[in-house]
Amino acid sequence: MKAAKVTRRMFLRSCAATGATAVLAACGQPAAQAPTTAPQATTPPEATTPPEATAATEPTVAATEAPAAGDQERVLNMNMAAFYGDPGVGVDPGCSGGANTVFTNNFMFSRLVYLDENSQPQPDCAESWSTNDDATVWTFKLRKDLKWSDGQAITAKDFEWTVKRNTSPDINCGGGIPYMMSILKNGAAIYDKSEPDLDKLGVKALDDYTLEFTMENSAAYFIQMVQYPTYAPLRRDIVENSDKGNWAKPETVISNGQFKLVEWTVDQQMVLVPNEYWHGTKPGVDKLVIKMIKQEAPALAAYETGELDIVDAPAGELQRIKDDATLGKELLSFPELLTQYVIFPPGLKPFDDIRVRHAFAMAIDRETLCHTILGDTVQPAYQFLPPTMLGYDPELGKELAYNLDEAKKLLAEAGYPDGKDFPKFYWNSNATDFYNTMFEALQSMIKENLGIDSELAMQDASARGAWRNEKPTKLHLWRERWGMDFPDSHNSLQFIVDAHGLDSPNSKIDGKIDADLQKLAYDNPKFTELVAQGGREPEPEKRAELYKEAQQELIVTNPYIIPLYYGQSNVLVKPHVKGLYINGLGLNYRNVSVEK
Repeated sequence: MKAAKVTRRMFLRSCAATGATAVLAACGQPAAQAPTTAPQATTPPEATTPPEATAATEPTVAATEAPAAGDQERVLNMNMAAFYGDPGVGVDPGCSGGANTVFTNNFMFSRLVYLDENSQPQPDCAESWSTNDDATVWTFKLRKDLKWSDGQAITAKDFEWTVKRNTSPDINCGGGIPYMMSILKNGAAIYDKSEPDLDKLGVKALDDYTLEFTMENSAAYFIQMVQYPTYAPLRRDIVENSDKGNWAKPETVISNGQFKLVEWTVDQQMVLVPNEYWHGTKPGVDKLVIKMIKQEAPALAAYETGELDIVDAPAGELQRIKDDATLGKELLSFPELLTQYVIFPPGLKPFDDIRVRHAFAMAIDRETLCHTILGDTVQPAYQFLPPTMLGYDPELGKELAYNLDEAKKLLAEAGYPDGKDFPKFYWNSNATDFYNTMFEALQSMIKENLGIDSELAMQDASARGAWRNEKPTKLHLWRERWGMDFPDSHNSLQFIVDAHGLDSPNSKIDGKIDADLQKLAYDNPKFTELVAQGGREPEPEKRAELYKEAQQELIVTNPYIIPLYYGQSNVLVKPHVKGLYINGLGLNYRNVSVEK
């Protein structure tokens, strides 16, 4: 087949944390164990050290402190993660989940722990933690110097209230992030409203500086989870007194992170300055400016002219960047815990036929897609879990690797020889230069290899949900990527259960189950049970086998997705930007500074 030419950059991290995102962060009773032991589940990618590297229209009502006379203001200019643009309601950590929202949360809200360059949890708001023998009860001791950005003290009660509020299905964004909270005792029941009493949730402030979490089942990986934004504390009076939940805006927001929001011009930029009451080391920058440039080419141009200090490097420009004497030295490349894939609509004909799903998987040449069409900017994926995760098997999914003869045979057996009478379908994705190139290639492969016509539905990211919900439901393959929120396999597999099950938020419109959307969901009780067993199992070897079997269901036995590639971040960083470090979840800005 004729390969499409790559023009621009790869898409970075999803639903939860990007290649250029800041690291995610985290916030028992019987016999305590050593507090800082990370889950046995995974070995994250080896950390690398980045090279030492480097306006809105509406004024904000929030006051900012100017640099001393004669000092040059240290400003760090960057672009919003994943070219997603404005984070909207996701600035509220209870509503976070996208790459752009987590990126913003990480600057504004500190959690109980943060992850270091080896993806290991380190004390942040908590000074220590412990768990009982079966990891069903976790106890955190808070620092006693925690303060909000207005100087008021933070206590364990603030964490307790926030976790309860973020588990409620009635918060302002319509439901929060259920897969992050269902691990808690009664968390799932509270979210689905079968348990109406929030006080029965497994979280409790034992005193002002002691916070206890009780799990539904054993969860040795919980310490990795509580670095996610949904576990950051929020100021109750500010949240409850806001107009329709619109509290996270410059003139009203109170936060506890390294920076505070002082300006926000929708779809243009956000400006943050250091929080003078933050408990950590004072930031080495005086101002953060987050631009919202949604396309790769103008973002790169802004970097080359000095408007941006950090930018994602476009795939189509990668060779030029590497060959450039200056840009080549400023390029940072590193693997991500991210999988890109397309989702079948298994309840809609003809994709309800497993032979059709297998034929599509085998008609896509992932090696050519990744190494040639996408210019070696990503690595081919044949399963959902990234290579370093528990349950990954290098041979799993290879039975559905490119095999044109078998693909044609299966399609004919399903009643569509050479694509005859196959209904028109769409590929749906948000539109970037990189995705346009990728989906033009996928469209071409299916046409040339199977004789099937399809159309591209490339849209702004914010428009995709409405398109999906339109009636009548359009036959389509849906692009999705999963960037891990915490480095444990359960995070990825439980996401499929919680986000794509029959009663998941993706199966609902305005909070009510929609029969048409349920046809797009993954109805596989065996997969769900295997994931649940893996979450409860304390032994790493047994967990690995359960997750491997779950992946076999997801990819081969009853396929819901076609994995396409594992992500790799390519980021340009100016030489005057110092202190960044990389872990499995991307760039970490905790120690960032600007030297000019």
